Amino acid sequence: MNEDSALVKRGGLEPTERRVGQASAIITIDLLEDIADSLAALREIREDERSEGEELAVNISATTRQEEQQFRHPVSRLQLHLHTITVYNDGPGDLYLRVNLPTASLITLKIRESLVADHAKSKKKITRVYHSSDSTASARIVGKY
Repeated sequence: MNEDSALVKRGGLEPTERRVGQASAIITIDLLEDIADSLAALREIREDERSEGEELAVNISATTRQEEQQFRHPVSRLQLHLHTITVYNDGPGDLYLRVNLPTASLITLKIRESLVADHAKSKKKITRVYHSSDSTASARIVGKY
């Protein structure tokens, strides 16, 4: 009995057949990992689209310096991804806003004007607002998440 015969009797498969079986098992594991990653991405998209139906109200005071207002859950302090925001400029000056990025398009709100930003169907939800004024301005922001 030679060495190859002993391998066949112990394992039941020839060495080349064993390698093929191991390769197909590795491919199957890779495919399952890809499926799991895809499902996790879909779950994340689904959660982003889902609204909890809650509102968050924030008061801001704008000055001549651009400042950032992040939106956080009142209890958990986790960052919120708002579907919509409504901004009310209570004055006395004009309010300048940028949504999500400090370099985004500048939005000007005159005293007593309001603005609704709706990102409900957008992939990128509202996480922050950058605000400033030519003098000072008080504003209210109501966001829905």
